[in-house]
Amino acid sequence: MHALPLLNTLEYKKALSGAAAGTGTSTGDTLDALGARSVQFIVPIGTVTSTGTGTITVEHGDASDLSDAAAISGLTVTWADTDSNKFAILEATKITKRYIRIKIVRATANSVLGGVVALLIFQRKQPITQGSDIVGTDFN
Repeated sequence: MHALPLLNTLEYKKALSGAAAGTGTSTGDTLDALGARSVQFIVPIGTVTSTGTGTITVEHGDASDLSDAAAISGLTVTWADTDSNKFAILEATKITKRYIRIKIVRATANSVLGGVVALLIFQRKQPITQGSDIVGTDFN
């Protein structure tokens, strides 16, 4: 028996473009999570300068522009200057609002961010049509 490819249950989205060394707040793209049972964000953290820290949260709301955005309680990852070249993974499993995005605050000293990928996980929606952020897909 063959397992179904993950491409049949996951929709991949660019959630946030990478950022050069710096500090400040980066707010991700608004994603439509309609029908998703969960949304997972994969955040590559590059070089973190001594004393650098960061906080990653996930926000959701009903407005398509997320003007009503609120952080999802209990869904936060932080990093310190000892976390260079690692990943953070956050998964929203209790989606109660249609729209969702990631928010990253880089504080104290410079941190580099790679591009953030979101995986919208569907239980029944098949096949998944990948968005324009995806160059191509294949499986064997």
